[in-house]
Amino acid sequence: MGDLREELEKAFEAEGGNEATDEENAAEGSADPAVDDQSTGASPDPEGEAGTDESGDAQPESEAGDQDASGDTAAEKAAGEAEKEPEEGAGSGKKAEKDALDSAPHSWSPAVREHWSEIPKAAREVIVKREGEILSKMEELKGYTEFSRQFNEVIRPFEALMAAQGVTALEATKNLMTTSARLTMGTAQEKAAVVKEIIDGFGVDIGILDGVLAGEAGAGENAQIAALLDQRLAPIQNFMQQQANVQRQQYQTQAQEVNSTIEQFYADPKNEFAGDVASVMADLMEAAANRGQEMSLEKAYESACYADPEIRKILVSRERAAAAKENAARVSGKKAAASSISGSPGGASSSPVSKGIRGDIENAWDALQEG
Repeated sequence: MGDLREELEKAFEAEGGNEATDEENAAEGSADPAVDDQSTGASPDPEGEAGTDESGDAQPESEAGDQDASGDTAAEKAAGEAEKEPEEGAGSGKKAEKDALDSAPHSWSPAVREHWSEIPKAAREVIVKREGEILSKMEELKGYTEFSRQFNEVIRPFEALMAAQGVTALEATKNLMTTSARLTMGTAQEKAAVVKEIIDGFGVDIGILDGVLAGEAGAGENAQIAALLDQRLAPIQNFMQQQANVQRQQYQTQAQEVNSTIEQFYADPKNEFAGDVASVMADLMEAAANRGQEMSLEKAYESACYADPEIRKILVSRERAAAAKENAARVSGKKAAASSISGSPGGASSSPVSKGIRGDIENAWDALQEG
């Protein structure tokens, strides 16, 4: 940015100097042409001098005039053609440069581009030049940017490993490529030395390495032994598979029986509260199983119902009602039995007046005594 600022300042200064020079030239152009003739020291050519040559012989004035005129015309024509050729070759370049100077860089905002025409021409030339250099550099850096992105994606999974080893990504890459080059292009001795460095540096167990190398040599024999073992063990594996199938079938049968028993238990009207206390029943049966005891569904249901206050109240009420009903039925039976007993001294049957339960009992007792 410092260089751009200096170039802009120089351009502004140069633009100011060019304007001063244009004003001076305009002032000089307005002066008397006679002054220019006198300053050049030119004087009118006499007729006698115009017609003489180097030998001093007089020549006709018309011939001298023709030679001078023809000489000046040829020189001017040659100079004009020499100047015209490079101008035609650079015409397209100048046009493109003029177009660039007339329009502001596209990277500028519209508001800033509005002031482009106010910038001096020399400053615009510097800006256009610098913009072109920046765009060219950006185009060159595209390849490096893409390479950097791809490189970072490749090494990202190994950043923790490189940090633990205390190396940068470039150092790690250089080490890997150096090792690869030594293993690829080195002599047998150099390759062995590289392998030794790897074994020492990464702590490879020699015994395990030897076993791996030996296993590669006898891989075919090991495959044959494995196939023979599979053939010999096939009957045992089949038997174990059959036993597993039997156990699975037994488990499924038991599960079906248990489910059927539970469904029947829930469908029994006596167990009308089974759905309300199902979770409590499961907890009680699980606790009993943990203690090594077996609890039936009936026992679990009874315990769960009496553990629930509302259900216990309903059951107790029902039990009391049933007991009262049973007592009433028993008393009624006794009354019927007492009323059926008859007997009197004259042989005539008489029905004593009932005086309540106590009276009925006394009457029955008296009748027995008399008989």
